[in-house]
Amino acid sequence: LKLLLNKYKNNILDFFKQYLPSVLISGVITINKLFIFWLATFYLSSVSYLYYADRIFELPHSILSISIATVLLPNIANLIIKNDFQSAILIQQKSFIFTVYFILPISFFLFFFPNIIVELLFERGNFTNYSSEKTSEYLKGLSLGILPYSLSVILIPFFFAIKKLKEILILSIIIIFVNILLTYIFTLFYDSVGITYGFSLTTWIFAIAIYFIMVRYNFNFIDLKTLFKIIKYLFFSIILIIFLYFFDIFLSNFISIEFINYLFIIIIGSLFYLILTFVFDREISNNLLNILKIAKSNNE
Repeated sequence: LKLLLNKYKNNILDFFKQYLPSVLISGVITINKLFIFWLATFYLSSVSYLYYADRIFELPHSILSISIATVLLPNIANLIIKNDFQSAILIQQKSFIFTVYFILPISFFLFFFPNIIVELLFERGNFTNYSSEKTSEYLKGLSLGILPYSLSVILIPFFFAIKKLKEILILSIIIIFVNILLTYIFTLFYDSVGITYGFSLTTWIFAIAIYFIMVRYNFNFIDLKTLFKIIKYLFFSIILIIFLYFFDIFLSNFISIEFINYLFIIIIGSLFYLILTFVFDREISNNLLNILKIAKSNNE
């Protein structure tokens, strides 16, 4: 038994060296959320409104970024083991672009039309129109942090792959204190809703800091092509919001039932964004078509 323990001692120690820091690194956003929920308890009914807004905030992140990160870690780890950094950077770059493509318009939509999602999902029974308005205010603030939140999830696997967690661990600890400071400052100016703006700003700082640490490890995946893609999707999102604004005005003249009106806005808005993609970005259009073909063949 002693010989067996000695044999696996280094592996066990290595596991815990990676595991213990990963708990804090992976949970830094969760820890920050615990603080903002605690801070919300000082304001009447704020915890409830914040909770409902957070459920919507988590949806795109849970569906997209966690899925990408799950696939990303073993792929990047295998390529780094083979010293194929160029392929690893290419995979990280594609995952980054896909995340921005999907999450950016969602962030814009939730910021400019938060009431649509809130009313569709929650407004019934004791959840009144006033509840929808208050929840929408919190969702608007949180929507600013959806993109960096999702990006941080797909960037962190790199550090697990190279087994360099010290800097990211220190950053995570700093970010917790930054979140406490910023959320408190924002509440001084924007009352309880300031909690969400402080949290979103903290999430941006976290994601940007992660990227610059990656650059220090010569893992820079943002080139001119990627910057051009970001600007393009930003432009797409702005056009989408302008289109939806006028479409909402047009639709309200014909449909008086808000539920149906909101469903049309979501469906037509999604189709409009896809049309913009197929017209102005053939590369990601082809990637989306390939994904659909693979999914179809797997189902068959």
